[in-house]
Amino acid sequence: MRGLVCGGVLALVLGGVALRAEDVKPPDTVKPPEPPAPSKSEPAKPEPKADPAKPEPAKPDPAKPDPKPPTDKPKPKPKETPAPKPGERAKISNEAQYYLELAQVHRRFNKLDEALANFQKSAEVEKDDDAKSQILQQAGETALNDPKRSGDAAGFFEKAIAVTKDEQVKAVLYLWLGGAHRTGKEYAQAEAAFFTAYKSSSDPRMKQDAFRQFAEMLVKPERAESALAEWEKRAAEKPDDLDTLEALRVLYTQGPKPDPKKGLAVEEKLAAAHPEDHETRFRLVDRYRNAKDYPKAEALARALLKEAQEQKAPADLKPEDAKAFEEKKKGSIARAKKAIVQIYEDQGRLAELDF
Repeated sequence: MRGLVCGGVLALVLGGVALRAEDVKPPDTVKPPEPPAPSKSEPAKPEPKADPAKPEPAKPDPAKPDPKPPTDKPKPKPKETPAPKPGERAKISNEAQYYLELAQVHRRFNKLDEALANFQKSAEVEKDDDAKSQILQQAGETALNDPKRSGDAAGFFEKAIAVTKDEQVKAVLYLWLGGAHRTGKEYAQAEAAFFTAYKSSSDPRMKQDAFRQFAEMLVKPERAESALAEWEKRAAEKPDDLDTLEALRVLYTQGPKPDPKKGLAVEEKLAAAHPEDHETRFRLVDRYRNAKDYPKAEALARALLKEAQEQKAPADLKPEDAKAFEEKKKGSIARAKKAIVQIYEDQGRLAELDF
């Protein structure tokens, strides 16, 4: 047993006797252990002798550093974060991600004040504009969990719109902005946001959804009268503006005070401007029927039937696309025939049908 004496009085309990520090002498110098004797069963191996024919390798000089062999390999370039492809969103930075995840945790526990504060902090530290818009969008969606925070939600969506450069992303954000204004019963602002989403979106389904919500705002009892005055003023300035005509069509046909005559005139302008849009022309057939102008209704319905029957699929269509084309064609033929049947039925002339 070997101990260290650090000074002062060190009590060592050894065999029940307390020794003073001065009574303890330092141990003798420890000799290195001797190598074990070779086993009797294994004879000792003789040490290798130097071969005088072979020169000994030169020992390295500590004063001279070892020369490093030159390398022709180029240094690897640092990896760059690839730019997002069209339709993809940018990656959020690590620092912003920390506050974003913290905000999401607070949101999960319905702590909206803390959640929104962390969303704001995440947006502040994020340098990429597209990533920032993602964070602000999440903040706006979170604020909408409380209808009383619709104003805060609208503010977040407006900031997100301001920083993103992607037009399709903007269209989505305008839809959210319209929803925030609608929740706050700000129908004029909601109408404007939905209309902007309709104009800026390149997705047909989104355009349809945006226009539907735009139309709902137009015909709100609290909004319809002032909306009609505004859009009729626009029509006086630009009588052939198609967007204005679409808004007036909704107001004249679905508003609190429908005006079938004006609605029919607007539908005729829209159908003339969109001859390729069968939906608009089928809608005009219904307007003629409602106005009991059966000759015009039948003429237009038969024109639509002929166009549908004469449609031919492009030769380079894939099999699945060709099948979809044929299904759509059958649907258009059936719709045109149904319209003609209704026109004859209204007049009591079913027996005269030629198909």
